[in-house]
Amino acid sequence: MRRVVRWAAVFLFLVSVARTEGLAPSIPSKIPPDGEPWRIERIEDVPRRLLFAASQADCQLPDLDHTPIEIFRPDVKYRPMAIVPCSGMVSYSRVFFFERNIADEPFPIMFPVLAPTGFSATYSPGFVTWTPKTKTLIARQATEVCPAPLLRHTYQHGAGRTQRFCVGESRRR
Repeated sequence: MRRVVRWAAVFLFLVSVARTEGLAPSIPSKIPPDGEPWRIERIEDVPRRLLFAASQADCQLPDLDHTPIEIFRPDVKYRPMAIVPCSGMVSYSRVFFFERNIADEPFPIMFPVLAPTGFSATYSPGFVTWTPKTKTLIARQATEVCPAPLLRHTYQHGAGRTQRFCVGESRRR
């Protein structure tokens, strides 16, 4: 009987290791609870599932020393989010939600944006930054290649039962 219990314990340990493969055991504790982001500046520290999701979204990572990946919780009760910088002709970001924690598969977030005919939706609203004090995501869309208007969208994290992001402001310059 003791042998069966030992083998069951070993099996459960191996299953738990397989489920968190590629993640350091202290990763969930690296996300501060106060909205401050955990900044990842080395490709080796990025959770594998997030790397895979970014590659599926055609997001080529730039040098993380200059523009790190940020993983944060907008609120203690909210799911973790990641802002992943992407390089291209114009720098932009993709934002991902994790189902429960960062060991889960992340999925991209679609944002409402200002369009010529009103509002539209996109997975890449521009280069996204997170401001923990105001619980605000700011997306800036601009290009240096040709003259184009600067678009700036502000998404405010709401309090209360819904705790969703909503458009706070949209500007075109």
